[in-house]
Amino acid sequence: MSIYVLGDPILDKYIIGQCHRISPEAPIPILQISKEYQRNGGSMNLLENILGLGSHVNYIYPYNPNDLNSKYFLGLSNKYPNLLFHLIEDTSVSTPIKTRYISSSQQLLRTDYERKFKLSIETINKIYDIIEKIKIDDILVLSDYNKGSIDQEVVHYISERASLNKIRYIVDPHPKNFHLYSNSYLMTPNNREVSEYLREEVTIFNYKDILLRLKEELNIYYPCITFGSEGCVALIDNQSKHILANSKEVYDVTGAGDTFLAGLTHSIDKGKNIDESLQFANKLAGIAVSHFGAYVANNKDLEKS
Repeated sequence: MSIYVLGDPILDKYIIGQCHRISPEAPIPILQISKEYQRNGGSMNLLENILGLGSHVNYIYPYNPNDLNSKYFLGLSNKYPNLLFHLIEDTSVSTPIKTRYISSSQQLLRTDYERKFKLSIETINKIYDIIEKIKIDDILVLSDYNKGSIDQEVVHYISERASLNKIRYIVDPHPKNFHLYSNSYLMTPNNREVSEYLREEVTIFNYKDILLRLKEELNIYYPCITFGSEGCVALIDNQSKHILANSKEVYDVTGAGDTFLAGLTHSIDKGKNIDESLQFANKLAGIAVSHFGAYVANNKDLEKS
């Protein structure tokens, strides 16, 4: 069994400081900066979480060789020998950057830089070539932030192959793209995203009907919805199940969905069943939200929990 990942890489930047006075120019706080750092976000956070657990991963990476942020992500191969990049050069690709300004552990402001792009035909064809080599025993994981790295044509191709039992894929979808992801093996949106897609409030009290609706409308083998501190719910063999969260303290939910998806993927890769995999993913996400920023949980964290 092999794991393949395709998704939207995001660079998360953090600017930390203290606010002791108000600007004389406008009624806004002045941040005295003391520290700056950056972390892997989006699909790169998902990737690093899977790698940190020890699984081997093939990452399908349409990247811009002129983009310094792409080069930053490529440095992961030096840290993780269990990573293989499938590099596809495409100068249209742009890396989104989210910059968070923090004081006293509180976020003051977030700025987003992103440029919309569309993958070239050549890039899409190269992605097809890689996907054709993926076997039914392998897992393809899609991390969709609607930034451009997952093209609709590619999703249609994946869905068609899944309908023919030639591929098995797991997806954390963007609400605008739910309708694209039919025939998935597992779908793991949060309740807010499902509410946006269905235009109906999704709660811990009406999830059974919602899971059935997702399964019927999109032909999902195992529909799953995450509820943060309330755990997750899933439809397993047409029986709905609520798995409680075990997080001791919710400090920051940034990247929690990626961590949950990474835990699922790793556990399935190790031969665990869906029930066991959901339990493991819940535990891993509980560790992540107790840390600030997109945290990479690992086996040592699991031993301590």
